Amino acid sequence: MPVTSLFSRVNTAVLRRLRGLLPAPKTRSADAPANRQVRNDLIHLQLANRLSRRPAIDPNGTTVVTVTTHGARIERAYIALESIARGRARPARLLLWLDDEEIFRALPQSLRRLERRGLEVILDLNKYKVHTKYYPYVKSVDVHVMPLVTADDDVLYPREWLSALQAEHALFPNDVICFRAHRIPVVGDALGPYKTWAPCNDFHAGISNLGTSVSGQLFPAPVVNAIRAKGDEFRTLVPDADDLWLHVCTVEQNVATRQIGRQSITFPYVPGSQAAGLYLQNVWNGGNDAAVERIYSPAAVEAIRQDAVRAESAAG
Repeated sequence: MPVTSLFSRVNTAVLRRLRGLLPAPKTRSADAPANRQVRNDLIHLQLANRLSRRPAIDPNGTTVVTVTTHGARIERAYIALESIARGRARPARLLLWLDDEEIFRALPQSLRRLERRGLEVILDLNKYKVHTKYYPYVKSVDVHVMPLVTADDDVLYPREWLSALQAEHALFPNDVICFRAHRIPVVGDALGPYKTWAPCNDFHAGISNLGTSVSGQLFPAPVVNAIRAKGDEFRTLVPDADDLWLHVCTVEQNVATRQIGRQSITFPYVPGSQAAGLYLQNVWNGGNDAAVERIYSPAAVEAIRQDAVRAESAAG
């Protein structure tokens, strides 16, 4: 039997549990727990932050998880971090990167408690904006040997989240692994408008898939090293589009992005965390379309086209 996806073969029950937490919201404006299970989850995470002594990390862990936060979101960032810390698998390192010295010097007690359990809160003043999520860590290690998992500060990750990413990575060690991806269309000699990049609904793994870090992405160590080697051109080219930049890095390395399961999954958002400004700028005001034109070369567009054709043929 051909190898497809871990969840398509052995863990469909786990995938149903993950998806059942919350129907995927249509936009980033979804900002309130939609069911009792999510509300209970919030209460448990708040209690865990005050009472738990369980380490947030595992010395024998096989991945590094990186997150960033900013502004008023610092007060709620612990919820997403606690959801990662309570996982069936925990990271070898759990890193929260900040780019504001004033916030760093006055961390809320919720993060201080997590620090005592292994969270590393690190200040980086290079002003990488959204790229602070991953780039300070990427450049901090000369040669990466451990996969990197990017996560957001406004999401409730289920217990199976990291273990699922790691299990899929064990089956497909060369691929970027994610829970949420979009298929990139090619129109003429250019990529289609960003609003037409539809959620993936098949098992195709390829460079025409764009993974998004909102539900988490795992990058194999060789890809992390390639991201490091590419440097920080994103600062002028795409300062507000980290997922696009990371995808370009994978395309240039001919590394496939593989979505876990047939359907994209968006996990519940932390209530009160959704500031729609950047999302509206990038999607509805054409910010991502302008970014795409700047960073995808004609060769990359042609490679994506060929892969999208393969995906369509396999689906048909």
